[in-house]
Amino acid sequence: MKRSGFTLIELAVVMAVIVTLTSLVVSGFLGIARAMASQTAPRQIRKALEQARQQTLLEGRSIFFCTLDDNSYVLVRPVGQVSGLESGRVFYDYYAPLMKESGLTNRLYNLDKLKPGKKAYMNEIDDYIYSSRRVGWKISWSGDDLGLVVADRYGTAVSSEQFLPKGWTFTTSPGYIEFRPTQEPRFGEGLSGKFIFFKEELSGTVMSLTVDADGRVK
Repeated sequence: MKRSGFTLIELAVVMAVIVTLTSLVVSGFLGIARAMASQTAPRQIRKALEQARQQTLLEGRSIFFCTLDDNSYVLVRPVGQVSGLESGRVFYDYYAPLMKESGLTNRLYNLDKLKPGKKAYMNEIDDYIYSSRRVGWKISWSGDDLGLVVADRYGTAVSSEQFLPKGWTFTTSPGYIEFRPTQEPRFGEGLSGKFIFFKEELSGTVMSLTVDADGRVK
């Protein structure tokens, strides 16, 4: 009598072939995914640095690219420098070319002491009157202590804080790159040597971007 169907051995061989092919497809897919992911962080940071440079040239004044911790960063527009302090989240600036409406509700940053996780906001900007004459601006703010002291530079966010893709971290402490309209970029705090380093935690791969004397990203 003629036999129909498959034997147990034949089924086992077919299953082995299917498993092998599936593992090859999955392995290839993961390899492609890793290759794409390995370029995600560099591409994202390059875009932010190029935006900072373009904004500097457009506005004709400095824009700061700031790393806040091992995962977050933000572009900051410098506003002025602390000339005096008052208790209750108030400071004075005698020189900043502020308009009363500018900066309100904007995220506030101390550019000389970048503090991870600190959130503060400018609330109100008024004329500072002394001996019946205006001598500067009186600025009130709220939120976390930024460690502001006289002569500290402060600024407000150009846009919201951004984060590196999952699995990526900066390998340096908080710092900044100041893009300047007519001078080469200046590195401060935890960033130096014109390099930004970041690492993919899964593979341990360390990558870097370079900012040259003209502010171009390489």
